[in-house]
Amino acid sequence: MNWRGFINAAFGVWLISSPFTFGYHSDQLIYSDVICGFLAIFFGLLTVHFRLFAWATALVGLWLQLAPLVFWAPEAASYINDTFIGMLLLIFSFIIPDTPGAQESKGAEVPPGWSYNPSSYLQRVPVIFLNIVCWLIARYLAAYQLGFIDHVWDPFFGHQTVDVLTSKVSQSFPVADAGLGATAYLLEALFGFGATRRWHTMPWFVMLFGILAIPVSCISIVLIILQPTVVGAWCGLCLMTAVLMLMIIPLTVDEVCATLQFMRHSRKKGHSLWKTFWGGTSIAEGTDDPRTPPFGASYLKLFKAMCWGVTIPWNLAFSAAVGIFAMFQGDFIPGALITVFSVISWGEVTRIFRYAIVPLGVWLVFLNPILGLIAIALSFRKGPIKEKYGTFKP
Repeated sequence: MNWRGFINAAFGVWLISSPFTFGYHSDQLIYSDVICGFLAIFFGLLTVHFRLFAWATALVGLWLQLAPLVFWAPEAASYINDTFIGMLLLIFSFIIPDTPGAQESKGAEVPPGWSYNPSSYLQRVPVIFLNIVCWLIARYLAAYQLGFIDHVWDPFFGHQTVDVLTSKVSQSFPVADAGLGATAYLLEALFGFGATRRWHTMPWFVMLFGILAIPVSCISIVLIILQPTVVGAWCGLCLMTAVLMLMIIPLTVDEVCATLQFMRHSRKKGHSLWKTFWGGTSIAEGTDDPRTPPFGASYLKLFKAMCWGVTIPWNLAFSAAVGIFAMFQGDFIPGALITVFSVISWGEVTRIFRYAIVPLGVWLVFLNPILGLIAIALSFRKGPIKEKYGTFKP
């Protein structure tokens, strides 16, 4: 697969010519693209013989995602060119054909004691898809903040979106905060790729995927809570993004749980935790995966396989609805947090987080006694646990 080094070198040639082809007006972006182009050529050719240099190319791709934000690109052409070529450099650096330095993917597919493989592609497809949708929305909002478009469409709140995008909270960031979000969503989507045994072949990759998914989702939710409480306006597209990111959390945590179990088991056997984290192993205890259906199966079977590890007990569905209703009643913070922890608890390995609803319900009791008591009452029932998770018992 040495051809990918030549592909990245070709992208470097494209970068060098881009400022002069598209008429960049920013000297900083001109220098950035030319330098990044030469680096992409240099590291791309080195990758042909030394695979680990692909990570240097990936860093060039990451910088290209950020450069138009750091230098406040004055034209749309530089923004779309840098972010698109940067994305391709990232893809051809550590996604295609495989992550440099990773263990060969063979051996067990299903972790010991698990009823399914949390690293199967069907488990990651919805996470990748949701992140791509968030990425497209964030790029659209960033286009307004950077001045490429003079209007933002909002299906729910009209001009309030502009008030949010130009608020003091957004302006407190040194760069367009929507653009930062777009970069995070893209990276999270790319880290959703990888081998179907990566829970034991690439523990660091899975953990970084979890770090990107869970904290980024939480940050998105916090920013949404700040909209009515600090800014005094709503952004419909931002709200859509936060909802999608919230859905990602219960879809992601099971693979992180499997990786942590593998690392704990490896440490008990006397292996170095540091080496296990960064190196993984090509063969681990476990079983084959006869359960995951092929991509040619019916859409119903594929959808069910995507949702293994996530169930929605009726009480937690209602508690999420209670939180949303409380938000409409003006109790934004406790209502939003009740909704958040209700949805997070839809994941079977995170079902214990439903108890976080209890103190939030107590908080809500002082604001809306009936809703608060209902939220508390709904939090105690665990609901069905349909899958098995090795040594972890939800």
